[in-house]
Amino acid sequence: GSYQLSIKPKVIGEHSLSVSIHGQHVESSPFMLQVARDYATLKDPVQKVTDQVDCPRCIAFADNGDMFLVCHCEESVRIFDSNGRYKSRVGKQGSGNLEFSSPYGIAITGNTVYVADKNNHRIQMFTTGGKFLSKFGRHGSCDGQFQNPLGVCVGDNGMVYVSDTNNHRVQIFHADGTFSYSIDGNHSREGAFKQPWSLALGPNGDLHVTGYSSNNVTVFSSQAKFVRSYDVKGPQGIAIDRAGFSLVSSEGSLSIFNPSGKLIKEIKGIDDATAVAISPDGFVWVSILTRPYHLLKY
Repeated sequence: GSYQLSIKPKVIGEHSLSVSIHGQHVESSPFMLQVARDYATLKDPVQKVTDQVDCPRCIAFADNGDMFLVCHCEESVRIFDSNGRYKSRVGKQGSGNLEFSSPYGIAITGNTVYVADKNNHRIQMFTTGGKFLSKFGRHGSCDGQFQNPLGVCVGDNGMVYVSDTNNHRVQIFHADGTFSYSIDGNHSREGAFKQPWSLALGPNGDLHVTGYSSNNVTVFSSQAKFVRSYDVKGPQGIAIDRAGFSLVSSEGSLSIFNPSGKLIKEIKGIDDATAVAISPDGFVWVSILTRPYHLLKY
């Protein structure tokens, strides 16, 4: 006979669906399903967080749901639990270990937190519990040197990607901080970008680079080959969900693109949306760097 099956996945991404009747798999079971959030329905935030948010820059989430928020004004990273309760703070102003000068981008993999320490021209690493681990980089334009790095992300293979903003390039490092190679936005005949701001890796390993001054997002393959570019005015933050949809924040809007780079939704009227992140439960978070400082949750 014929059957109709209705399911409601709780998590976006790829799922394996097994269907059996009286212990026998139906034909082609298990099925592979790509589940995406319906971003076209995004309109108003479900929550506006204003408590204990001081100059929010960038957001990252640990595996347990804890939110790590870079606070630009106080030169530190604040940590909140999955229910939004404040837990602790890491860092202070300075140039020593666990000291920052205009920290910006943040990424978390496993138990390790990476922060782009902009005006100290370096990347610092510490544990999710706040213990210093390591650092790499210094001021300059040679390999392994930075001029005001803003973005950082980490691949599944442990490689660390850094947007070397005022050198107009992305540098890639091994997990121990040793230089591997770079993608130059100045001299690329294809895939040019200026002032790379934030970085994100798609589910297939493609690297997405927001070019703030070039008004575009440029995509490169895992082999650093140019894939495509799509236009966004003044892009700052970027996040990519498990289905490959890109969410890009700018000074006045949040734009959502499908995996092919086609714009499917734009939420306007968001002043100074500096960063965007996706929590483990699939909610979209946007940091707003204008008074009164706050976070939006969609």
